[in-house]
Amino acid sequence: LHQQSGEKRTFCWHDHFATSSTKVRNPGALLSQNPKLRTMGRGDFRSLALAMLTDAALLYWLDGEKNSAGAPNENLSREFMELFALGHGDGYTEQDVRESARAFTGWGHDGVQFTFRPFQHDDGPKSFLGKTGNFDGDDVIDLLFEHPALPAHVAGRLYNFFVCESVDDSIARALGAIYRSLKVLRK
Repeated sequence: LHQQSGEKRTFCWHDHFATSSTKVRNPGALLSQNPKLRTMGRGDFRSLALAMLTDAALLYWLDGEKNSAGAPNENLSREFMELFALGHGDGYTEQDVRESARAFTGWGHDGVQFTFRPFQHDDGPKSFLGKTGNFDGDDVIDLLFEHPALPAHVAGRLYNFFVCESVDDSIARALGAIYRSLKVLRK
């Protein structure tokens, strides 16, 4: 039973951080996600989110390798906020999407592993979620983990996967408060 619950949790996180071989034509990169999801999916969500945002398959899936200082690509930034962290349009603006895309510039992969390409990183000041600084991708993750919408969104997604297809906002907020108190959303 314990192994089955672990595999269901792994599948839940794979559904949350979805990728597919339809675009990612690298079986090794796709396969390397499962051990991350299996082991890190039991721990804190920030570590899991960082591991997945630096995952070669996810970066390829969300065009992360195309994100450079001269041409920021918003796909990774938008999907991280909308699908993985906050929910659709919940507490962020299009300007936040653009600025976080700039923070993620230089993030890429070598086909299997994460690589940071400093010559492609936009090291200028960025304004994101009401704060301004010389933010990079780690800073964006930290700022998102301070956002009040994150616990309810993540807890709601878990509830949706394991319990019921529809999640009332009040239940998601209550579960989010519990989720945060358990320190699984730590920064």
